[in-house]
Amino acid sequence: MNTKRNVIITCGDASVGDFIVNEWLRSLVSTTNLTDIHVAILDYGFTESQRAGLRASGVVELVPCIRDGHVVTLRFRDMATYLATRTYDQVMATDGGDVIFQEDIGHLFKENTEAFRAACEDFRQLFDDVGAFKYALTENIAEEVHATMRTRLTINAGVLLGPRERFVTLCQFCFLHIKRPDNFGPDQALVGYYLYTHGFVQLARRYNFISYMSRESFSVRDGYFYDEQQRRIAIVHNAGRFSTLRAIRNFGYGPGHNHLKRIRLYTYRALLKLFALWQLRLG
Repeated sequence: MNTKRNVIITCGDASVGDFIVNEWLRSLVSTTNLTDIHVAILDYGFTESQRAGLRASGVVELVPCIRDGHVVTLRFRDMATYLATRTYDQVMATDGGDVIFQEDIGHLFKENTEAFRAACEDFRQLFDDVGAFKYALTENIAEEVHATMRTRLTINAGVLLGPRERFVTLCQFCFLHIKRPDNFGPDQALVGYYLYTHGFVQLARRYNFISYMSRESFSVRDGYFYDEQQRRIAIVHNAGRFSTLRAIRNFGYGPGHNHLKRIRLYTYRALLKLFALWQLRLG
């Protein structure tokens, strides 16, 4: 029986399994002291070779799950079920197919332990303002979510921390208010709404760094990401639903990885800045 105090949870299927084995997990093990941190991965259909690679690490618990919808939505249902029967203190949930770790993040489990912790993006995403996800939320909450999020920065749900009991409640809330489990994306607005209405501590951008959603400059040297102070960025998130939308090519941990798609990066940032100026003009 696991006796570790805290847990990191991610999820995936065969399409991202190789990345989780070779980049997500390898970077986590290489950078973070896991003595008091359990690693649980929700399995929505890894291949047998991927499962073998995860088990070979000696630190992973694979949690079999039923895939009857989209993984990013189902994870809230299955994280709630998993955590409800455990006694962890703190929970960190991260995306699996587009996140790497570059520094020890163990200290995050010891800070602001009564609160949710998450990073905000430097720009508001378009769907938060125009309510493009309203169709995907239950009618009794859609208008309230839209009204709350349209004037606030987006909280990125790709890295999220909180105490276990509160985390279970958040997960149950999110899954309850998504109309269909095969929808992609409405969890982002729901997590933001829940944290803004229940309170959270904002993490520094370096704990969920998305290149095109940040105003800060950064560099890549020998496959590692560095911030303006030339520190390795702790958690890098190559966000985007499809690979063609992501700003980093060959994303991964360390040498041989991480080539900037500069035109795409600067185009995204320019469009987001124009959108921000448009918002200011509207008041």
